[in-house]
Amino acid sequence: GGMGFLAADSGLGCMWHGNARERRINTWICDEKAVSGPETLEMEVGGRRLSLFADEDGVDCRVTFGFGFARWEKCGAAVTALVPPGEDARLLIVENGSGTLYWKTDLTLSESERDSRYVVTSCAEGLMSAASPCWEGAGVSAAFSQPPREWTCDRAAWLAGSPAHEQGAGLLPCFAAAFQARTLVIAVSPDASLASELSRVERARAEMERTVEHWRAVTGRLRVHTPDAALDRFINGWAVYQALCCRLLGRTGQYQSGGAFGFRDQLQDAWAVASFNPALAKEKILETLTYMYSDGRCVR
Repeated sequence: GGMGFLAADSGLGCMWHGNARERRINTWICDEKAVSGPETLEMEVGGRRLSLFADEDGVDCRVTFGFGFARWEKCGAAVTALVPPGEDARLLIVENGSGTLYWKTDLTLSESERDSRYVVTSCAEGLMSAASPCWEGAGVSAAFSQPPREWTCDRAAWLAGSPAHEQGAGLLPCFAAAFQARTLVIAVSPDASLASELSRVERARAEMERTVEHWRAVTGRLRVHTPDAALDRFINGWAVYQALCCRLLGRTGQYQSGGAFGFRDQLQDAWAVASFNPALAKEKILETLTYMYSDGRCVR
């Protein structure tokens, strides 16, 4: 699949399809002091709307970054974000919700946030959709495991606390909805039918298990043992995962979101995976060589 997203202790960052720079679904924020991203998830607790991500609200939040997923545990609820292997979709699974859930993501559908002005939104039968002339393809859709209690595609209406089913052009585009649910699945995908299928609770849970098993198999092929336990943890999984996800597949990070195929970088990263996935290393090296001239120079 071509979906990807960034995650931090304070929540979800940029989400993209195909290319982390050119095909951003929502905004990429490059700010080391940011306490939230373009996508928010809140729950009503004791009359307050609290972020279910780590926040400056004085409420403890346990954050876990695993191979293929990120999880936040706060206020008794658990939130898991993942991209199922081979699927063009990003799943957000909320479990043990105890109050009204509020979800919102800004929409860009372009490299530049300025192009959000061209986004046109719609909502029908519980499926939210967005399209833009700056986005090659049909657009992006969000599907839910249950119908929202209230929704809007206008960020101004959402922030004002008065969502009234706004949709169309000329808005501050977003997907925003409120739910009364103990378990909720939100699936975002350029394929509306896939989003609807993956938003089913049992299917989403199965995809979570499949994701964990997939990445465990990928990152567990090479094992080393040294006198340094911290070094073992890094080499036995995380170094492999970083080379694959951040460098070869996503080509992005919190501090830089280039999305580009750097000639030197891709060769270095391909060599990093040669010991446990020689077929992928060969594929990337041959792909890189297609940008080389016969005299040894390369396209930049």
